[in-house]
Amino acid sequence: MRHYGDLGAGTPSWENWGDEACTSTARLYCLQTTLTQPVTVTPAAGRTMFVSSEGFDTSSGIAGADALCASDAKAAGFSGTYLALLATPTASAISRFDTTGAPWIRVDGIPIVAQASDMTNYDLIAPACLNSKGVYQTYGASVTGSATANAMGTAASTCNGWTVKVTTSDAINSRPDTTLVPGYTNAFGDMGPWPCGTQTPVICLQQ
Repeated sequence: MRHYGDLGAGTPSWENWGDEACTSTARLYCLQTTLTQPVTVTPAAGRTMFVSSEGFDTSSGIAGADALCASDAKAAGFSGTYLALLATPTASAISRFDTTGAPWIRVDGIPIVAQASDMTNYDLIAPACLNSKGVYQTYGASVTGSATANAMGTAASTCNGWTVKVTTSDAINSRPDTTLVPGYTNAFGDMGPWPCGTQTPVICLQQ
């Protein structure tokens, strides 16, 4: 067996996404080694997006998820209002946000989407893999509650409307460390069922 990476992923999944048989063929990353050039990144302008530092108590309701986002934003000194990108049985995750405003960016100034409306289909240009402190979230998952950002959840995919946290119930989760999961449309709901009560983070967006 050998490790393979995901071209659309951030650290560390771009180099270690999974295992496959050594008998299969695969492409290689090719990197130049003869040029030394400092890289200057000019932070983009837009609304902030991050992964919560703490896990979400799935029995605390969507208000509990929003409180996680607000707490992290306040501690980091971010201005504005922050909500969880989280579906419910009556509303899609993206319906909570204005997709006609400024695009969302990570806390390091890297754009997450080219334009705000791209978040409707979770069409990312960089993985949403940083928390409010700028620390990478590697591997793991973030609770979403639905398979796509523009679809409502169900009782089964949202821990019964975010009212329970028993491991016998499930929620749908995303991969925050990649822009696209092989074999899936995007990375929003690729993790499938995840036990409720596992204190998984949420994705936080500035309104």
